[in-house]
Amino acid sequence: MECLVSIIIPVFNESAHIGRCLSSIVKQDCKNVEIIVVDDYSTDNSLEIIKEFQKRNANIKVLRNIRNMGPGATRNKGINIAAGTFIWFVDSDDWIESNALSILKKCLNGPNNAERLFLFGFTEHFQDLQNNAITRNRIPCHKGILQNAFYHFLVMTNGVLNLPWIYIFPKKLIVGNGILFQEGTFYEDIFFSAKAIYYSKKIMIVPKTLYNYNFFVHNSITQTYSKKKILDMLGAYEDLYDFMKTNGLHEKYLNEFSIRFLLFGLASCLEIYSKLPLNVKEDKGLKEKLGIYLKSDNLNSESLFIISEFTSTINTCDEIIRDYYLKKLLVLEAQLKHQKFVKLNV
Repeated sequence: MECLVSIIIPVFNESAHIGRCLSSIVKQDCKNVEIIVVDDYSTDNSLEIIKEFQKRNANIKVLRNIRNMGPGATRNKGINIAAGTFIWFVDSDDWIESNALSILKKCLNGPNNAERLFLFGFTEHFQDLQNNAITRNRIPCHKGILQNAFYHFLVMTNGVLNLPWIYIFPKKLIVGNGILFQEGTFYEDIFFSAKAIYYSKKIMIVPKTLYNYNFFVHNSITQTYSKKKILDMLGAYEDLYDFMKTNGLHEKYLNEFSIRFLLFGLASCLEIYSKLPLNVKEDKGLKEKLGIYLKSDNLNSESLFIISEFTSTINTCDEIIRDYYLKKLLVLEAQLKHQKFVKLNV
């Protein structure tokens, strides 16, 4: 039977969660579905748990890196052996809905879908300040085919985010355009998703929540701060801009890129910088790198006005993104008016 979907799961020290992740998949109708689990040289018993699942499920393939290589290289290894017409990336600390595969199969088997990118909703699971469990559904506003998908990616509306697990990627789209995750870097998903969305041109929206995102675990991982994270974030957006320039998009989407970079790139870098130890904050190379963007034409009163005006136009069903815009806008205003984060008198 021809393989329809290859589910690729990168794993690193996830013994507490990988069992739930795999169980959520193998309990469903997995005919013409393969599960590729790539262990990124875990030092706990993740691999043993994975192999127990493999004994009971013939469609599970297990690979192991010879050293810890990071999520980009680990996902790429899965792409290289994937046999499915479509690829779905699932993180090892998350899980999928009990009817996800049946819904997806109906969508993917439709006419003219072999090269179409699919996007669906997800449920966030997190805790409030009192450690109470909270869930929040994130469902795209649009239904059916979404045109001008790259525009929505840049401004992060209609659910078009850079999270690779909210998409079902046609393998032909990925392999045919040489799309791979950047390796040895944080934020490897930005450039990967941008290229896939650009080459797909349009996206088919599945207005259902099919994925469960363990925000509490992911947040505990992302809330680590380093000079490398700042440099990698800036590098990701430099690569994105270069890609847009190469493909003649930089002028068409100048405002949209500026909004995306300032809010989700530069503002995030400032927040990371504020958490760094003093000796790292005073790193000359780091301050010079940040200063290039803080002193340039990117961050000024006009650009903040453009962001503010655009924020007021965001659809109410994108309320979470709108709130995120407003939060990041405050960070940029504090830097521009008071140099709250990085002092530039150096």
